[in-house]
Amino acid sequence: MKKILLAGILLSASTLSIVEANATSSPVHHVQRLALPKNVADAFSAFEAQYAAQGFILTNVQWSHSKNKYTATYLIADMASDNVYDGSASWLANGQRVTGGTGSGTTPE
Repeated sequence: MKKILLAGILLSASTLSIVEANATSSPVHHVQRLALPKNVADAFSAFEAQYAAQGFILTNVQWSHSKNKYTATYLIADMASDNVYDGSASWLANGQRVTGGTGSGTTPE
């Protein structure tokens, strides 16, 4: 059976939820929950706002965590040209961005 992996973000509680659904059967269940530190969630919100101010939307955000570093991978949608680019950025648990704004297209910085 073919499975579809769906990533969903529940930023309201600063929690990432990765969900897995079976395309031919029933309910969606949680496979992993990752609580983002408040500093990381706040820094990412500011990062998103920076993109939004220049006409870009970050979508399909997926988080990973290794040691003290949280990495978001996402798509950058350019509302002016309808182009979409891959991007990623990383933050330490204290909210300091250590890498980021990378993508295969225009990034506001």
